[in-house]
This record gives sequence, C-alpha cells and structure tokens, in this order.
Amino acid sequence: MVGYDPVRGEPRGKASDPNAGDCIDCTRCVQVCPTGIDIRNGLQMECIGCAACIDACDDIMRKVKRPEGLIRYDSTSGLEGKKRHILRPRIWLYAALGFLGLIALGTTAWFKAKPFFAEVTRMQGSPYYTDAENVRNHYRLRLLNKRNQPVEFSFSLEDAPSGFTLSGTGDSISLDALDETSRPLIIINDRESYTGPTELTLKISADPGNQTITQKLRFLGPNPNQIK
Repeated sequence: MVGYDPVRGEPRGKASDPNAGDCIDCTRCVQVCPTGIDIRNGLQMECIGCAACIDACDDIMRKVKRPEGLIRYDSTSGLEGKKRHILRPRIWLYAALGFLGLIALGTTAWFKAKPFFAEVTRMQGSPYYTDAENVRNHYRLRLLNKRNQPVEFSFSLEDAPSGFTLSGTGDSISLDALDETSRPLIIINDRESYTGPTELTLKISADPGNQTITQKLRFLGPNPNQIK
C-alpha cells in the first residue's frame, strides 16, 4: 500500500533543524492528492493508490538531499520499521501451485502439442453413398502446418479390414510454411468386403519431423444383408 514512514519522518521540522525527522512539513503530498487526504496520518479509505504523493515527496527529498522513500509502497511492517516476513506460508503455497501449473503445462505441451493440426469431419448430406460396386463415406480433411518450413503429409488407414481404400488425397499433400488447406477425403469399401459400419483409424504422417496424428472415424453404410 501507499504509506508514510513515521520512523524516518517524525518529528517534523525544518530541513535545517538537526533534531527533526526527514519530513520538512512542506505539505506537497497533501497538495497533489486528488482526494485531499494527508497520507502522513496513515492509510485512509479515500486513498486511491495513485502514488502522486510518492512522486511529490521524492522530488522534495532530492532537493533537500535526503533519501527518497519517505512516502512509498510498502507493507505495514515495513512502514513501522519492523522485520519483513517475505517467505510467508501463502508465498510457499503460491510457489507450489505455480510449480504444479508449470508441470501440467509442460506435460500437456510434451504429449499433446504438435507442429501441425489435422481435423476430419463428415461432410453434410447423406452419411454414405452406394453404387453397384462400392460403399462410400465422404469427409472433409483440414490440415494446418505450424512450422516455418514446408511439410509433406501422407495418409493411411491403420489396421483397416480388407477392401478399404482412401481417395481424394492423392499420394501426399504438401503445405508451405504456416500454410493450411481443406480437401475432400473419401473412404471406399467394396461391396464384396463390406460387413457393415466399421471403426477406422486414419493415420496422418508429416515429414520432415516424423510426426503422426491419428483420427478415429466411423465408416457408415446400410445393412449388409440388404446389398448382397
């Protein structure tokens, strides 16, 4: 808080008085206060903490060649000349909580932060399409390269049952530094291999860096007995 140091300042008197304290009773602190209080009478409800009295007092102290800080930001103990207790229980508590927060942040960044972002969402419209040979699901693939260098993405269905193929991405997709794109992604299952709705895992690999992201997808389709 903003406070006056009575240990240094009292008794008030002229600068030439050897028995007086550092306060020369110039009342500059009162004159500059926007609420008109005398901070030398202690902390008051009207004080808004603007520190105008600190600046005014320091200016006077420099002129009379005395140490600054007669009015200053300090604790009650500091203003009364008592020993300051910096390492209090709540300081240790704040330090422990801050340390736990840093551990949580570091763990999250290590395991979850990736140099690129990938998102796969189902396209609007029919959940699946069928023709004489295939069952198809249409998705929208969004890629974001967070690196300051070009990246090439490749795609594969991890441990997918036989008969599933990817379409729409080509062999790979290249993105410039800090670039992003959105592409259609089609997963096809031929009728001969189709056994009904299936859980799939799309593996997205980025090079350089050998980074991978996996996306869980649900391949939808009609009742297998209705199409055979």
